Amino acid sequence: MGLDQHAWAEDPRIESIEAFAEGRDLTEAETDIVIKGRIEIAKWRKHADLNAWMEQLYRDRGNLNEFNCTKLLLNNEDLDNLERHLNEHNGYEVQGEGFFWGQSDQEDIFRDREFIRNARKCIAEGYIVYYYCWW
Repeated sequence: MGLDQHAWAEDPRIESIEAFAEGRDLTEAETDIVIKGRIEIAKWRKHADLNAWMEQLYRDRGNLNEFNCTKLLLNNEDLDNLERHLNEHNGYEVQGEGFFWGQSDQEDIFRDREFIRNARKCIAEGYIVYYYCWW
């Protein structure tokens, strides 16, 4: 149990696995083709501070639903804001809190910076970047 977080890039020219799979019995080969349109660019475990930052972004966009099992679209402006926030606060200003969320550490900040670089590359190549959490 706990907070699991992922960021991935999707090729917008390839239909999502969820939409493609709806009402179909996919073969392994069909599933492999669709999944090739998705690239995992980061994975975190119990990085509560990042999740709090992403949830605030979600709220700033007017979303009122629970921020769990939701794809959050990220663009270059979001990545710039995240990087600026990390630089200004040498990490995160707000500590994330949640049942079984764990605590962020300094190693997470290094991985966040790597995620930002990788996400920017994916966007430059035409991919759509998402953040997703599950707790």
